[in-house]
Amino acid sequence: MDAHNLGISTIDEILRECGFTTIVSGSLISKAFSDPQKANHASLIQKWIREHRISVLGFSYRLNTEDAVLLFRKLMVQFEQKGLLKAAGGPLKRICFAGLPAACDRVKHLYKNEVGVFYGDETPRESLEILSIDPALAPRKLLMEHPYDRALERFGKDVIQKGDPGSIAPVDRHFSKHFGSKKEKLVDRIKHGRENHLPPIIRAHAGPYHPNRKDAVNQFVDWSKKLAESRLLDVLSIGTSQLTQEKFGEDWNGLPNGGGVPINSPEEYRWIYDASRPMLVRTYAGTTNIKRLAKMHEDTLNIAWHALSLWWFSRLDGRGPNAVFDNLKEHFDTIRTIAPTGKPYEPNVPHHFAFRGSDDITYVVSAVLAARAAKILGIRNFVLQIMLNVPKTTWGVCDLAKSRAILALIRPLEDTGFRIILQTRAGLDALSHEKEKAKSQLAAITALMDDIEPHNTHSPDIIHVVSYSEGQKLATP
Repeated sequence: MDAHNLGISTIDEILRECGFTTIVSGSLISKAFSDPQKANHASLIQKWIREHRISVLGFSYRLNTEDAVLLFRKLMVQFEQKGLLKAAGGPLKRICFAGLPAACDRVKHLYKNEVGVFYGDETPRESLEILSIDPALAPRKLLMEHPYDRALERFGKDVIQKGDPGSIAPVDRHFSKHFGSKKEKLVDRIKHGRENHLPPIIRAHAGPYHPNRKDAVNQFVDWSKKLAESRLLDVLSIGTSQLTQEKFGEDWNGLPNGGGVPINSPEEYRWIYDASRPMLVRTYAGTTNIKRLAKMHEDTLNIAWHALSLWWFSRLDGRGPNAVFDNLKEHFDTIRTIAPTGKPYEPNVPHHFAFRGSDDITYVVSAVLAARAAKILGIRNFVLQIMLNVPKTTWGVCDLAKSRAILALIRPLEDTGFRIILQTRAGLDALSHEKEKAKSQLAAITALMDDIEPHNTHSPDIIHVVSYSEGQKLATP
C-alpha cells in the first residue's frame, strides 16, 4: 500500500530491468493487507502468495508511524501462523518494509536482519542488496551516474554549506494588481513579478494528518495563518483528504480518513481563505460532482487555478468511481465551465503516467494532448506542471530532454488567447530522509529547473516546492 505508488513503481521498474517477474497487488489484495487478522483476509493473502509463487514480498506504508508498525507486526504474525516464511518451509524468502524513517527504525529494531528496510533514498544498487539480489544482475546503465548529476549534487551541497538560506527575505509583491483580494489573479501576480524581475511564484502543498476531523481542519486554519504571516509563500495548496475529494458534503461517519485535510463544508473553505490572506489558494478537484465542486472552489476560495487529471483519479487508479471515458467527458465538461472564468487550468497528467512506470513518449504525449484539448475548450492560461525525478533514478539530462520536448511541442500553441505558465517541482520521493542531504538535493533540483529554459530569465513562472522534510516526516509551517 502506497499513497502515490512511487516506491512500488520504482522497485517494480528496477526488478523488471534486472529480468525478474513482479506482481503488484490489486485493490482487493491491498484491502486484505490493511486488515490481515480477518479470517477471509488472511486466507486471501495466503492464496495470493502461493498462487503467484511470490518469493520476495514488499510492504509500503507512508502514513502514521504507529499504524504502520502495528499493521506490519500483524502481517508478520499471519505469515508465521500460515507457515509462509522461509524458516517454516514457506515460499517467502525475503520480507521488506518501506515507510517513514521512524517506522523504519522501529521495524529494523524489532526484526533485525530478518526484514529488509527501505527508508526511501536508496540507490538502485542499495535497493537490490536490501532485496538480497546480486547487483551484478542489473544492466550497467541502471547503476551508472551521469556527470551532470554529479555536478548538480556538488552545486547543491555548496549552496547549503556556504550559503545562508535562512536569511532570505520575503519577496515584496504587494504592488501586484489587487494583491491579496478576491479580485487578484495568478496571471496578475506573475505579470508583476516579470515586470519587476522578481523570483518565481512559490507554491507549497500542505495538509496535516489528525484522526479527529474538526481538529484537523482547525489545525490547518492555524497553519494557513502562520504561512500567511511568514510572507514566504505565494500559493497555498490545500492537501485535502480522499473523503473530501470523493464524498464532499456527505456523512462520513465510520469512514476512514487516510490523510490530508478532511474539509466537508463550504464554510470550512471560507475559514481557510480568510486565514490565508494575502496568499493565493488552490485545492484538489473532486472525483465526483467535479463541475459542482469547481464552482464551489471559485465561490469560497477564489481558487488561483483549477487542476484536473483527465485519465486519472478514476477507476483506472482506484481513486475515483468513473470509468476512464466517463472521467474524460466529465473533466472536459468541467473545463468548459472553467474557461469563461478566465482562471488558469493545470492538467495533473504526465507525472501520473510516470508514477506508474510509463515510458517517456507517453509522458510527453499526454502533456501535449492535454494542452491541445485545453486550448480547444477555451482555456486561456495553461499551467504546465513538470515534475522532475520521476522515477527518482532518472538522469538530469533525461529530465531536461523530456521537459524541453514538451515545451517545444506546446509553445507553438501560444497566441494572444493562449499562454503557457511553466511550473516545476521536485519528485515526490526524490528527497532523502536525512535532513542536510535533502536540503542539498532540493537545491540541486532547483538548479535543474533553471536549466530547462536557460535563456529565459523568467522561467519557470512557478516553483512548486517539495519541503526538504518530506522524506522524513510531514511538512509543517
